[in-house]
Amino acid sequence: MFVKDDIVIYGSSGLCKVLGITEKEFGETSFKYYELIPVYDDKSALYVPVTNQNLVDKMHKVLSPDNIKDVIKTIYNEDYIWIEDETERKEYYKKVIEIGDRYELVKAIKAVYYHSKKQEELKKKVHICDERFLKDAQKMLFDEIAYVLEIERNQVLEYIKKGCF
Repeated sequence: MFVKDDIVIYGSSGLCKVLGITEKEFGETSFKYYELIPVYDDKSALYVPVTNQNLVDKMHKVLSPDNIKDVIKTIYNEDYIWIEDETERKEYYKKVIEIGDRYELVKAIKAVYYHSKKQEELKKKVHICDERFLKDAQKMLFDEIAYVLEIERNQVLEYIKKGCF
């Protein structure tokens, strides 16, 4: 159960603050929702039905600073596997985003990053699904790192490169 002011990662929507549980009526039926607002884009709100366990399972509390630093360390140590089959790869991306496992996220980002570099050297284009996943996954991960470590989002990549942990 999440409570007011919890900070969560919600699927590809990324870092959100729980504003609370609100009740909305549709016809004669009323439903309870978690009201979420993206931390870095407070112009929109998201509503997650409290009773929809599949959607609630996509909400994950942010990691602690020590856990974030452990995730960053895996960027250098973790192997990655490129999935050749595009349909399989898309399914894997979807699963990684939904589950929210940061270690799997790092492995997937690393795989797409190195594949993109290889394609660039061959003067070939990267599939749009790979570009989109990389953008969404980096946003999710970098937003959480920035928030937890209290640094600016545009400083995250440099922080990772310097190994400031």
